[in-house]
Amino acid sequence: MNELIKLEKDNLDTLMDHENLIVVFSRDGCGACVKNNKNLEKLDKKYKIIIVDPIRHPKSTRFMPMPIDFFPKMGLFNRGYFNKELSQHNIRNQNIDTI
Repeated sequence: MNELIKLEKDNLDTLMDHENLIVVFSRDGCGACVKNNKNLEKLDKKYKIIIVDPIRHPKSTRFMPMPIDFFPKMGLFNRGYFNKELSQHNIRNQNIDTI
């Protein structure tokens, strides 16, 4: 089971050094987010997963190159560089590395 790290301070920039980082922008009370988190926990441990509340931590949203217009919004990063946007389908089927 993979650990989901919930961002407590607006400091995502200090956590971006991981090679396989999934950043999930979500909100408490979001049904789709809760369901998605269960699938995130099943991913390979090579992925570091950080959950960010974009309302509480607006500075951390700057790493996502597209608008956060729905939840959950997810991105795959490699040592601070955006690699690609991920969908709930990608997570559910565990096809993260394919583009």
